[in-house]
Amino acid sequence: MLRSLLFGICLCLWSSLVWAQEVREIEVRGNQRLGDQAVLQYIGSQVGVELSRTQVRDDLRALFNTGLFADVRIDVESTTGGVRLVVVVEERDYIQEIAFDGNEGISDEDLRKAADLRLPLLWDEVTVRQAADRLRRLYRDKGFYLVTLRSQVEQEGSRRRLVFFIDEGTRVQVRRIYFQGNEFLVDERLRDAMITKEGGFWQGISRRGHFDEDLLVQVDTRRIQLEYLRRGFAFVRVEPPSISFTPDRSSVIASYQITEGQRYRIGRISFSGDLDFIGDPEKLRRDLSTETGKWWNILAIQEDIQKIQDIYGNEGFAYANVSPTWDIDAEDDELLNIDFRVDKGSIVHFGRVEIVGNLETLDRVIRRELEFAEGELFHIGRFRRSRENLMRLGYFSDVNFTQRDRLADQKMDISIEVQEQSTGSLTVGASFSSFDSFGFQGSASKVNLFGRGYDISASASISSRRQLFSAFFRNPRVYDSRFSLTTQAFRTEIQSLDETRIREWGGSVGVGYPLSRDWRVGGTYGFRKIGINIRDTIKKFYPDSFGFNSSLAFSISRDTLNVREIFLPTSGSLNELSATVASRYLGSQLSYVQLNYTGKKYWQVFDPEMPLVGGSVLSAGLRLDYIRGIEGRSTPFNERFVPGGIMSIRGHPFRTLGPCRPVAFSSTGRRSDDGEYGLGFVEDLCLGGNKQVVFNVEYLFDLFAEARIKGVLFFDIGNTFPEGDYDFLRLRKSAGFGFRWFSPFGPLRFEWGIPLDRKPGEDSLLFDFSIGAPF
Repeated sequence: MLRSLLFGICLCLWSSLVWAQEVREIEVRGNQRLGDQAVLQYIGSQVGVELSRTQVRDDLRALFNTGLFADVRIDVESTTGGVRLVVVVEERDYIQEIAFDGNEGISDEDLRKAADLRLPLLWDEVTVRQAADRLRRLYRDKGFYLVTLRSQVEQEGSRRRLVFFIDEGTRVQVRRIYFQGNEFLVDERLRDAMITKEGGFWQGISRRGHFDEDLLVQVDTRRIQLEYLRRGFAFVRVEPPSISFTPDRSSVIASYQITEGQRYRIGRISFSGDLDFIGDPEKLRRDLSTETGKWWNILAIQEDIQKIQDIYGNEGFAYANVSPTWDIDAEDDELLNIDFRVDKGSIVHFGRVEIVGNLETLDRVIRRELEFAEGELFHIGRFRRSRENLMRLGYFSDVNFTQRDRLADQKMDISIEVQEQSTGSLTVGASFSSFDSFGFQGSASKVNLFGRGYDISASASISSRRQLFSAFFRNPRVYDSRFSLTTQAFRTEIQSLDETRIREWGGSVGVGYPLSRDWRVGGTYGFRKIGINIRDTIKKFYPDSFGFNSSLAFSISRDTLNVREIFLPTSGSLNELSATVASRYLGSQLSYVQLNYTGKKYWQVFDPEMPLVGGSVLSAGLRLDYIRGIEGRSTPFNERFVPGGIMSIRGHPFRTLGPCRPVAFSSTGRRSDDGEYGLGFVEDLCLGGNKQVVFNVEYLFDLFAEARIKGVLFFDIGNTFPEGDYDFLRLRKSAGFGFRWFSPFGPLRFEWGIPLDRKPGEDSLLFDFSIGAPF
C-alpha cells in the first residue's frame, strides 16, 4: 500500500516536471506523402517554448480537423535540457482511380457522373458513403430497386483505387396498377395520366415501366387526383398506393384507393379584399377561364389566380396575393361558389439591376434587351418578357432572374444570372452528286462577336461545276438603337452540262426596325452583276436574264418563336412577307416584281412528361412565291422557281420539279445546235415557273434526347407553274422519315423521301443529306 502511494506521488511529480519543461525538439513520424513541414504547419507547439498540456490538446484537435490523417498521437520523450515532441500520424489513403465491378445495366461513365467524386480523392468514409447513396438512387431510377453496393480500396503498385462492387439484382418492373373506388374515370384513363407505366411495352424503352416508389407515391398520386380536380370533383381523395412485391421480387403491384365524391359545377363567382384599385370587379371577371355553369376545374382556377395577380403586378403590386375560397351553394348542392380574395400588398419599384455570369457578353448588350429600368414602377409583364428577350438572343443556355426584396424602401433588386453558351461554329464537309461530282463545303460563323451582339459568317462551296462564296454581317442594334444593319457579299460561278457558264457577284445592305416585340419591318438594297458564257444559238432560251441587277426589297415579319434557333422551337410561329422590285429606275438591266411569303408554326402536342412523345413537336410550313417581268421584260431565268430537294419537296432531286423540256446532249456533253436528239442522250431541263407553292408538315420526336438526336416524319406537297398556268391539281406529294442530329458542328439532316405520285423514271425512294438549319 505504501509502495503504491509512493509510486503515484513520484509519477505525479515526474508528470508535472515534464509539462513544465522546454520543448527542445519536434519530430514527425509516420508521414509518407506529406513532408514534415506540411504536418507541423497545423500545430502551435514550438521549439524553445515551455511544453503545455492545453497546447498539445489543441494540436491534436487541429491535426484531426485537417481530414488528412486516419490517426494522430503526440508522444513526449525526455532529451537533454528538456523534452522531444514526437508527432505520430497515419495518413489517409489518396485514391487515384475509381472503378466499378458488376455493373451491366449502367455504364461506367454514367456511374462516375452520379458518384461525383473528384480525383485525386482523399479517403473519407462519409464521402464514399454519400457517393454510394447517389449510385443507389441512380440504380433505383433505372429500375434496379434491389441493388446492393460495397466499396473497397485496392492497391496496384503505387496507385490506390476505389472499387465499387455492385450486385444489380433484378430490374424491378411495375407489373400491374389497380384502382379501387373509381366510377367516373376508367382505369385506362387514370393509367394514361400517370408517369409510371405497367411493364411490357415500356420495358427496355423507357424507365416509366420501372419501379420508382417516390414516383408512384408522390407524383402519380397527385396526377391521378388532378384528373378528377379538373373534371368537377372538388373533394376527391386519392390515397397513396399500396405496393407489394411478387414472390420472385422481380416486379411490384400497385393499388390506389379513390374516393371520388360529388361532381360540382361553378356557381357564383365573387371578389373581395383590395378592390379599390380596380374599381369595377367586372374588369377582373372578363378574362377568367372560370365561368358560372362550367364544371369545377382546379387548373382553370389556378390559371385565373395568376391572371388576377398579373393585373395587379402590371401596376406595381409585385406581392399581390389571391386566395380563392369555395363553398357549396345553399340552394343548389351541386354548385360551388368561388370567392377570389385579393391582398394587393405595397407598390414596388425596380431597384438595382445586377448582371452576373457574362464572361463574354457586354453588360449593355444584356441591358438593352430589358423592358424595365432601375427606379421604374414594377411591371410583371415587362419583367417576364425581359427574360424571354434574353433567351431568344441565342447567346445563353439559361437565364435566371433572382429577386431581392428591400421592403423598407419598397424596392426590388434584380440579379440576372446568365449562362453563356458556344456561339461559334466551324463546319467542313464533302459531297458527291451526278451534277457536281465531288465537292467540298466549309463555313464559319460567330454569333455575339466580341460580346457586342454582332453576327458574322462566311461560307464556301467548291466542286468541278460550282463555286459559291459568301460573307454576312449583322449588327442587331446599331449604337444600341432599335435599328439593325445587315450587309452581305457573294460570288458564284456555275457551269451546266451544256458548258454554259454563269457568273454572279454582288451584295446587299439592309436596315430593320421592330414595330413591337413580335413585329418587324425592313428594307434592303441589293445589286448583282450576272454574266454568262453561252453560245448564241442557246441564248434565246435565257431572255432578259443577264447584266446588272439593282433591286429594293421591303419586308414585314412576325416572330413569336420561343427560341431564336429555327431548328429548336417548340411553340410559336414565324411569318414573313416581302416584296422585291428591280427596275431601270434603279439602274437595273433586269426588271421584275417578286412577292414572297414564308410561314411556319410549331406546336408542343403532348405532355413533356409522356414517354417517347414527350419531347415531340409538330410543325407546319407554307411558302408562296410569285414573280413577273415588268417594263416590257420577261421574267429572268435565274429568278424563276424550281422546287425539289431537302429544302422544299423531299423525295425529288434538287431543282427537278415544275415546267421542264427535253434537251439533247452530245457524247461530249454539249447540247446539240441543230436540235437533233440522237447525238448522245436526252435529259429534261427544268426551266422553272413564276409561281410556287410548297407546304410541309413535320413531326419531330426524341430518339436520343441527351445526344440531341431526333427522329422526323414528314409530308410535303407543292409545285411551280409557268405564266398563265394555275393548275393546282398538279401539286406533287411526298412523305418520308429521317433523323436529325443537332451536333456542336451544326444541325445534320438525314432524310428519306418517298414520292406519293411517282412518274415513270422517278426513284421510289430518295436519300437527302444536309448540314445547316432546316427550312
